[in-house]
Amino acid sequence: DFWEQNISKPYAEHNYNALNVLRSLLSRTAIRHSKAQTVGEGDALIALPPRTVETLLIEFGSEAERKLYDYLETKNTTRFKSLRTESPSTVLGKFMELQGMLYSARLACAHASIVNLDSIHKVNEKLRAEKEKKERDARGKKGTTEQEKKKTNLTRVEVFQEAILKARPSAQGRMREAVLQLQEGEIEYIECPICLEPTTEKDLALTPCAHKFCAECLLSCVQTSSDSREASGNCPECRDRF
Repeated sequence: DFWEQNISKPYAEHNYNALNVLRSLLSRTAIRHSKAQTVGEGDALIALPPRTVETLLIEFGSEAERKLYDYLETKNTTRFKSLRTESPSTVLGKFMELQGMLYSARLACAHASIVNLDSIHKVNEKLRAEKEKKERDARGKKGTTEQEKKKTNLTRVEVFQEAILKARPSAQGRMREAVLQLQEGEIEYIECPICLEPTTEKDLALTPCAHKFCAECLLSCVQTSSDSREASGNCPECRDRF
């Protein structure tokens, strides 16, 4: 049928012209309205009452409750940052654990007596064991080859210079501007246009066309679109081949 032949099958084969067909189809079947639209003599299309927001801060009932909540908040924040440092996919893979972290914090806001401290202790022991195992595995790995060592030991300046050298001629200006912003600290975080997560310089990946993504998302796109063992694909933003 039409959908299978023109959209579903081409998209599955990484033929992104299917998206153009889909956009053309939706532009004639979907209508988007906003509350700023007017009809007739300037009357609002949708008349909404003004929104009133009131924030009420409730104090903890005792110092013990405050200390318990502060402990949980610090522990949960440290754990989340640890997962985020690994990769965005690691955060997604720990969805149930993150839900449990939020749940325990909410219980602490209700009353300290309903927080299961034994369960929290078991989770802490499990995380400690996982950390120790990772450290043992890291110590047990053999050293890298000389070529890998050379790549690993590239300085920050050398990495930026290599990015400019490998940029496409048409993107040299954009690449220099991006590198300059990173060098001068003008950019602390960028929002990855794929996962929409904030990405630091450590996890940043620049394509030859000078578009910025988090490394995890870009590698995933490249591996998905490449039919060979060599990394290749299209830029998710401009569709330029690299």
